[in-house]
Amino acid sequence: MDFDDYDFEIEEDIEECRKLLNLRYNQKCKKYRRKGLEYVYPEQEKYASQIIEAFKNDIYISTFVAPVQWGKTGVSVSLIHQCVTDKEIFFNPKHIYVITGLNDNEWKSQTKQRMLNEFKPHVYHLSDLYSLDITEAQDALIIIDECQVANMVHQTIRKMMVRNGILNLNDLRDRNIRILQTSATPDNVLVDCLGYSENEHFTCLVDLKNTQSSYKFFTDIPDNNLKESMDLSNLDNVEHLFNDILSYTKERWHIIRVPGDNKGENITIDNIILLSEKYDCDVKYHMIGLSIYDELTPEELLASRPESGKHTIIIIKNKWRASKSIPDDYIGVVHD
Repeated sequence: MDFDDYDFEIEEDIEECRKLLNLRYNQKCKKYRRKGLEYVYPEQEKYASQIIEAFKNDIYISTFVAPVQWGKTGVSVSLIHQCVTDKEIFFNPKHIYVITGLNDNEWKSQTKQRMLNEFKPHVYHLSDLYSLDITEAQDALIIIDECQVANMVHQTIRKMMVRNGILNLNDLRDRNIRILQTSATPDNVLVDCLGYSENEHFTCLVDLKNTQSSYKFFTDIPDNNLKESMDLSNLDNVEHLFNDILSYTKERWHIIRVPGDNKGENITIDNIILLSEKYDCDVKYHMIGLSIYDELTPEELLASRPESGKHTIIIIKNKWRASKSIPDDYIGVVHD
């Protein structure tokens, strides 16, 4: 659906589109609940509601800050839904954009999976931004995920904004464009936003003390399960790593990242393969040009134990970097 059948200058068409998007959203929620899941959790909806309220109070830029893997995408999904169905403030569904400065097809694929079908074509990663044309965008919402990436003056996101005539706050006001920035580490973005008053920028921070979210955080991991990473070009260190892998009595997936700069990469991989053969473990690869499995996505594959019945090592390089949601029920050791 590309909304071409709707004339958003006509109130009747606007209302019909709101009804349709409400139906689609509610059906998506039902689909998730049948699987024992939630499409959007109450906490995510709560923060999205705070952001749209800021937009209604003439705020044009908002920054949402939450821990890694807290569920920022759910907030974006809820915000999009609230924006395109709200009767007090108008957002044109044609002009919803979800972008990132990450050059990451996995981010793009996962983000599209979370969106309603109507908004899947509106998801863009770094490579898409060079040609993204939003010069006609009006009554728009732009969500910038991992907003700390590629946002400096001479970098891609800033250049894309300038190329499309969005140079400052006045341009946002003139075209009624709202921006939501999301990140777990938005330090430089928040520093930039200090130039705005509280009437111009809204910062929305997750309150971890009061959160009822079902998400797990890195800080939830018991201290005795956290260890220093090791130089895996040293075979003795890989032996220590395999001691932890073999401490699991049932087969699991174990994720090991190798250097992305080739420094020690071949020796590390050779060591992992050597000890995998010694201890009868399988090895899979997830890197450019190599996939774990052709018929399933990595996320689908990791949702159950390895079919081989063996501990399985996944060697990754330049993959699963930022904003990845991976089921962890059957993950054992992670070395990053």
